[in-house]
Amino acid sequence: MYKTLRRTLALTITTLWVASAALAQAPANYAAHEFLTDYSLLEPFANSAADYRYVAPNAFKDLANYQAIMVDQPEIFISPDSKYKGAKPDDLKAIADLMRTSLATQLEEGGYNIVQSPGPGVLYLRLALSDLELIKKKRSILSF
Repeated sequence: MYKTLRRTLALTITTLWVASAALAQAPANYAAHEFLTDYSLLEPFANSAADYRYVAPNAFKDLANYQAIMVDQPEIFISPDSKYKGAKPDDLKAIADLMRTSLATQLEEGGYNIVQSPGPGVLYLRLALSDLELIKKKRSILSF
């Protein structure tokens, strides 16, 4: 069981999930994003056209050097193709908080120490939700 948890953690900490089917069609569109330096290194993940990951060389071996994990606040990138560009800051924060809390909780349940600040022996984990397409909620005059 520990080996499975360790493998899951290694995949999780080296994984960037990019939520967009467009990536499968045109990875060059992601050059404008500054989250990663080379999007061509991403590989499809979990039998999905929308999820991608990057596993660093020696990731499984290097994992033993860490005693704790710091999960950073996720970055959210709105798609340039999104017809609607407006979003309430509280809504974006709620999405980011849910991503961060969910991952941190799963890691803690797996027996890993989660910390709130970087330091020696702390793995710094960055997350991003990329190419988010927003849909404007239709409201009638009577809904206010």
